[in-house]
Parts: sequence; C-alpha cells; structure tokens
Amino acid sequence: MEINRVQRVEKLYNTAPVNKQQQEEKKELRDKVEISKEAQELYLADKFTDERSAKIEELKQKIQAGEYKIDPDKIARKIASHYQL
Repeated sequence: MEINRVQRVEKLYNTAPVNKQQQEEKKELRDKVEISKEAQELYLADKFTDERSAKIEELKQKIQAGEYKIDPDKIARKIASHYQL
C-alpha cells in the first residue's frame, strides 16, 4: 500500500482557511465601468434629437401655413426672468 499517494490527494482537498482580508481583496478586484458626465450629456443630447427635429418640423409647417402666433407677453416674461428683472 502506497501511503504517499493518499497524502497527495489529501493535500489537494485540504485548503488553508481564507482570512477576511483575502476575501475583501477578491471583492475589490471586480471590474467597474464609469461613464463620464460629458458622455452622459452626449447620450442625452442624442436622445432628444429626434424629439427636437419633430418639434422644429411642426413649427416650420405652422409658420408656412400662417398659423404660428407669437405671444409678446410670454416673450417679455422669459426675457425678464432670464435677466432677473
């Protein structure tokens, strides 16, 4: 009977207990993806491009048909609020 072979097998299955520090290091090694603010802004700008295009097209049609009405009071309020008058 060869005892050496049994001892080799036991060594394979007997692992040293892992301490907490080693477990935490393993957790910290995960991949992480961060998206910059500029990239997020570009994504949002691209997302609204279709909506803006549709709105611009609608305004063009109203202007050509003579249906677009300008509200001078609303424009004045926006200018005043912008300059905080």
